Amino acid sequence: MVKESRALPLISIGVFFPGGRLFEGRNNNGITELMLRTSAKGAWKMRSAPILSVFERNGARIETLAEADFFGYVLTGLKVGFEKNLDALFEAIQQPQFEEPQIEKERSLLRAEASRLTDSQVLYSRQLLKQAIYGDHPYGLPPLGTAESLPRISRTELKEWHSQFVQKAIPVIVIAGDTEGSELVARLSGYVSTVGAEPIDLKMALPV
Repeated sequence: MVKESRALPLISIGVFFPGGRLFEGRNNNGITELMLRTSAKGAWKMRSAPILSVFERNGARIETLAEADFFGYVLTGLKVGFEKNLDALFEAIQQPQFEEPQIEKERSLLRAEASRLTDSQVLYSRQLLKQAIYGDHPYGLPPLGTAESLPRISRTELKEWHSQFVQKAIPVIVIAGDTEGSELVARLSGYVSTVGAEPIDLKMALPV
């Protein structure tokens, strides 16, 4: 999906995958969020600081999001040098290191954020309402995990989750901004392959 706009010399690209939180349970609640945050901080060829410095040096930033039915990465940056940002983005998406120190760092930050949920009357009330409506369905689970579930998630489980929902999945890619869409689409085809891809069964996303 491409939307060209010349208003500003910026390009945004979103890479979205189906599933994720939709397949979490109480024992691994928060694994999608932890996987996203850890993978966005490093890749096999570029460790944490260098991969983030690539984005900063080229005037870009990376964001992650984990919704109830899908998750993904959004990269926004200046048109100049955006190709280098793409290389770093797909390195992080496809070949994350999941090194233990980075996992523990992101896990601690995630636990702190999850614990602060109860401090917000609006957010906590909304979460309690979801639990009351959906019960044990994944829609009713906290989006960031819990103090009980987050410590249980191992590096092996993160790698398996990434393999199932990223490496074996076909993403939806959205491009917007100051770009010739056809050129960027052709470049992106070199990053994405359907070889070995498996469909994600989204029946659990049906109304419950």
